[in-house]
Amino acid sequence: PLCISRTVVPPHAYVKTSIEKETKDPRAFISGVACLLLKETIITLGYTIYLVLIFGTLLPSYELWMYSFRESSSIWSAVPTLASSLVLHTFAFMILLAVSERLMLPNSNELSKHSASVYALYQTVAWNFQTYSIQRFVSGSPLCNLIVMVLG
Repeated sequence: PLCISRTVVPPHAYVKTSIEKETKDPRAFISGVACLLLKETIITLGYTIYLVLIFGTLLPSYELWMYSFRESSSIWSAVPTLASSLVLHTFAFMILLAVSERLMLPNSNELSKHSASVYALYQTVAWNFQTYSIQRFVSGSPLCNLIVMVLG
């Protein structure tokens, strides 16, 4: 009979003989319900906090919009107010991204090892910043240089 123990076999690999290692392969998954529950709890808590914070980045833009249209509702005031609101939202989101980078990935360099759950959460924040802010439209401008300088 064929026996495979303490190793990782790639998908679609053709194994002819038994593979038994004395030590566990470091690429092998950590099994256990407690470990899985801990990882899922961390990621669920992180995404819940992030969901609240992403709506918090909309508050300054909303307040600016509501303050501008308290007395008048002219198109001449709506266009600059909308542009200002988008810039304000980008700066609020940029602050959220910078703070989350400093908290989730402290002392980052090429050799740093971070939790996969925390890194996935940070990647989500970074992707949302690129998608839901005006950062993609200001690429190559002095405003983009300011964003890059703040984010490090």
